[in-house]
Amino acid sequence: MGYFTVVTVKVEPGDNAGDVRETFSVVENPKIGSIVFTGNTAFLSDKLISVMTTKPGEVLNTNKLDQDIQNVINLYKDKGYRASISEDINIEPKAGVLSIPIIEARVTAVTITGNKKTKIRIITREMKQKPGALYNQNVFSEDLKRIFNTNLFENVGPADISTPTVGSVVLSVPVQERRTGNVSVGVGYSSTEKLVGRAELSESNFREWAKPWP
Repeated sequence: MGYFTVVTVKVEPGDNAGDVRETFSVVENPKIGSIVFTGNTAFLSDKLISVMTTKPGEVLNTNKLDQDIQNVINLYKDKGYRASISEDINIEPKAGVLSIPIIEARVTAVTITGNKKTKIRIITREMKQKPGALYNQNVFSEDLKRIFNTNLFENVGPADISTPTVGSVVLSVPVQERRTGNVSVGVGYSSTEKLVGRAELSESNFREWAKPWP
């Protein structure tokens, strides 16, 4: 039923031959006094509580709580976030404080591959998903669009998203630079009628590539 932490059964002979008497002893879960979330930054606690059927004043039902935890995780997922519930979830028996620690996934590293001329800083400045940022799939998708819209690359992605540890997200973004560096060579005459050489370098990536690197 989800209302009890301990259920024991004592079986004894009944009053009549062939009968048995079963005595069930239970330890009821504590009554919930309040619900406290910790570690949540993407949503206020009131928003998380709103998706739960578990409410203060009720005896804790672990079956309902399991579903409520899934509801909270789904709320994060629906908005593009990643989150999990820590194993340290507990209820204080006397005051009935139900503590639910949330582990929100954050970006711990960003790797750019495939760039030969374009500095990494030129690419990552288009990104909001940087180390330390709360990971959000929707925001990351917009990051990739902005990188592509710089017109420096033929292709951006597909990106690799890995979670080496709980609450950690590592992003890897492969890029393919556009073909640049076409050289046009010709011959012309100056006003003094001396033969001069002319070489023009067409480098659409030059301005970005040549900026000083801090």
